[in-house]
Amino acid sequence: MRFLEKDVLRALTNPFIVEKIGGEYIYNMVRGDDKGKTWITYSELDNGAGRYAEGVESTSIILFQVDIWSFSPVKGDLKEAVNTCMKNIGFQRITTANLYEPDTKIYHYGMRFRTELKI
Repeated sequence: MRFLEKDVLRALTNPFIVEKIGGEYIYNMVRGDDKGKTWITYSELDNGAGRYAEGVESTSIILFQVDIWSFSPVKGDLKEAVNTCMKNIGFQRITTANLYEPDTKIYHYGMRFRTELKI
């Protein structure tokens, strides 16, 4: 198994992203205690065995979800920046969802990413 939370945080703490969201409002799973109008959460969804060589796991398949949350519609350049940062660390985008949370009046853009790494 490989754990990539620190790599994902480092990638998402990109100067362009930080500027677009108004600060380092990037959190693992749960939003912090701040007043940011736009923030990002990320979480590992799965970390499973990929391939085996002679009965030993040789790769891990890792899935991450990155969510952009905002009180206004999420801009395309921010979505693209997140995608590029994840791609730069070896992830491939596999799905997205453009959502609106009516109870909180928050726009929510979810992106799922996959990578397979040698152990």
